[in-house]
Amino acid sequence: MNSIEVSIRNTKTRGEVNTLRAKDFVPGIIYGGKDKNQKVSISKKLVKSLLDKENFLSNIIT
Repeated sequence: MNSIEVSIRNTKTRGEVNTLRAKDFVPGIIYGGKDKNQKVSISKKLVKSLLDKENFLSNIIT
């Protein structure tokens, strides 16, 4: 797997991020060189399944 499906998020406050977590999503930020940082969210279920794979932490995600 070389890509992960994420959603763009527009949350700004801690409360909005907590609501996102309550809906079983994990907030994140993609840092991109000359591009602006992009706030994203990813399914908690997907994150758990990826972390269960022994080689996940040694992969490059694009």
